[in-house]
Amino acid sequence: MDSEAELRAVDLIVLVHSITKQRPILELAVRNKLTTLNPDDPYTNYFFRDYNNIKLCVPDTKPLRFFVQRMDIDDLVWFGHNTDPVEQVPLVQITRHSFQATASH
Repeated sequence: MDSEAELRAVDLIVLVHSITKQRPILELAVRNKLTTLNPDDPYTNYFFRDYNNIKLCVPDTKPLRFFVQRMDIDDLVWFGHNTDPVEQVPLVQITRHSFQATASH
């Protein structure tokens, strides 16, 4: 992984993993890091509402696909650069509750 977009995606993926797997110390560390960084690409690396679910949009690269699979959050991630209008969800609104609708399926 050599792009800044991929590195930010890794942080976002770890955030989702830490929330869904209930690892609060890791979640806090990643949140602190993410709040100091400004997203530089409006088409990827953001959370969005997918009907009743919240998903994460990240770049579509082999390393990120493998990482998401290893983190066991495949159903919570969309890969690519989305140009369709979606309702983005701010990072501060992402909580364990955000992923409960998806986990219950």
